[in-house]
Amino acid sequence: MMAEWATGTEIKVDQIRHSEKRRAEQTATIFAKHLSLASGVSALNGLNPNDDVALVAKSIQGEAESIILVGHLPHLSRLVGFLMTGDAETEIVRFRNAGIVCRTQQQGKWATD
Repeated sequence: MMAEWATGTEIKVDQIRHSEKRRAEQTATIFAKHLSLASGVSALNGLNPNDDVALVAKSIQGEAESIILVGHLPHLSRLVGFLMTGDAETEIVRFRNAGIVCRTQQQGKWATD
């Protein structure tokens, strides 16, 4: 289970934000049980499969907290492409079910951790 694996890593998370779909909420809750969260779990608009990635990108730009986004494909793949290159159609990561991708902001730009 990825949540158990994450517990044994150096991943530090303040908050988990998930889409409004039930499965994403369930996944977020499972992760929350394994990770110490300062700010808990909440739903975030804009994480559904075909939503505009620019909306989520704008909402997390300059984010001070460390967050996990729990969403759906193809949105998450497009979001990573957008954050890394400015183009949602550029595939940076080939997501697999139950996968985790870590990205950090360095001087206002997204980078691979």
